[in-house]
Amino acid sequence: MRLVITRGLQGIGVRLEPVTAAERRALEVCGAQGEGTSGQGVDAIARLRALAKRLGFPITRPVELPPAQAWLAVVQRGERDLYERLAPMAGPNVLMIWDRRQRERRTSDRPIPTEQRRNDRRHPPPATWSDQRFLLVRVSDVTA
Repeated sequence: MRLVITRGLQGIGVRLEPVTAAERRALEVCGAQGEGTSGQGVDAIARLRALAKRLGFPITRPVELPPAQAWLAVVQRGERDLYERLAPMAGPNVLMIWDRRQRERRTSDRPIPTEQRRNDRRHPPPATWSDQRFLLVRVSDVTA
């Protein structure tokens, strides 16, 4: 039995992964009985190690996966139902936030003495913004 650890935007994700058919059956029984075989945070590591040992398949060495591509999900203001439907599907590498914009930041049309920016940084919103009421953006695109 392997203990797989992943690190994402929302912390540490941990899951038990079967290697043999016997381990798979044992984890299926746990799932059928409502006992979780995955979790979030450092405390989940100890809990899942204890579960694997109790099942007779102690963990010898955990497997730490490289961080997955990080994503930012921005949900339009007022779309609480959509946010609540998406949140359970977001993995540890997806950070969900609300659109914080309320209005245009520049409040006047007066000319600026010298424009500091080379280009306008704003791009037209993708179709998902108007059709699906959320954006999904790679974090590397935001921080670049």
